[in-house]
Amino acid sequence: MQKILIVEDELIIAENTKIILSKNNYEVIGIAKNYNQVFDIIVQKKPELILLDIHLNDKKNGIDVANELNKNFKIPFIYTTSYSDTNTLDEAKITSPLNYLVKPFTEEQLISIIKISTFNLIKNIEVKDSIEVTKSNFKNEEFIFVKEKLDLIKIKISDIKWIRSDGNYLEVYCNEKFKLIRATISSFYESLPENFIRIHNSYIINMNFLEVIQSSYVIINNNKIPISKNYKADFLKKINVL
Repeated sequence: MQKILIVEDELIIAENTKIILSKNNYEVIGIAKNYNQVFDIIVQKKPELILLDIHLNDKKNGIDVANELNKNFKIPFIYTTSYSDTNTLDEAKITSPLNYLVKPFTEEQLISIIKISTFNLIKNIEVKDSIEVTKSNFKNEEFIFVKEKLDLIKIKISDIKWIRSDGNYLEVYCNEKFKLIRATISSFYESLPENFIRIHNSYIINMNFLEVIQSSYVIINNNKIPISKNYKADFLKKINVL
């Protein structure tokens, strides 16, 4: 459930927005009426998205909030405004919002804007992650970062047990759970340390976790992982057989 903070100084609009979001399975973590309240709530409850009114009844407006978000918090936001004049939009667009929503808005307009904006944000993060994953040299690094919702989660490379390819995505297994990375198995494999070995078109394993080798599969943590004929000979050369 996506956690959303509403920044709105008109109580009726704020409450109506909260009702719409709750009805559509979003978690409203708070309503802020001014600049200071925004950051008090952020520190305590860590929203994933902010609906930000540009014109707050305060010394500092929504654009001031946006500048601080970009500088110190990196939380995505969607502007809401009763004004659609060119000067306001020109000033606001410099702060790189996900989108704009002109008040008054309908339930359909609000939910559509949130869904489209969130989808585009995630796709942009995936592209950036893919570039970093395919270009990084993991042989000289201890960690990688993978996307989980709107967060980047750090994974220790030595904790990776095996990797399974699913088209343009990789499932990276650590401690019975997997993280999803947008990358190809070939580019990812080239950058891994030598204790990782490819045993199938779709699988890479960490030999440090290898338990049993059978003719057509290996076992890691009671999971059977297939060995293909194309990779079996190279695999057997790299292990010590008594």
